[in-house]
Amino acid sequence: MPHALPTRPMRIDSRAMAEGRFLGSDSRTVEQIVAHDAATLASLGTTCQQMAEVLEKAFLAVRAGLGTSVSLSPTLTGIFHDAMGRVPSPFLGDGVFEKGEAVIVDQATGERLVVTRLSIHLIRAHGFFQGRNSIYRVEPSVAAAMLIAVR
Repeated sequence: MPHALPTRPMRIDSRAMAEGRFLGSDSRTVEQIVAHDAATLASLGTTCQQMAEVLEKAFLAVRAGLGTSVSLSPTLTGIFHDAMGRVPSPFLGDGVFEKGEAVIVDQATGERLVVTRLSIHLIRAHGFFQGRNSIYRVEPSVAAAMLIAVR
């Protein structure tokens, strides 16, 4: 079942969005990004919940490596970059999330994902993969192709 789009208006911190941290160079609204990514996931036969689960599984495995390279599959490797502090969600009322990022690379294709606790939450709670050219954009089609081996 595809991720249901929110039925109530999204409460967004417009300042955080305006600074480009979550939208990157994307000119679409958050709602347009969410709708487009939901359609992409539906065409791939997966959901935001399933994607968040597999991203979290990979994130936790890489984080457990304590900064060393971790093999997630024959072609996927990851390394965790720890950071002190917390980062707030751009959605009001969501709270703050630990910093640190798991960089996951497909050695066969060169595709790369940067996954954070916040990005997993944004996908799970809001279906928001972030905007084009955002540092933490998780491209649904790339993530689905890469992470099928992690499931």
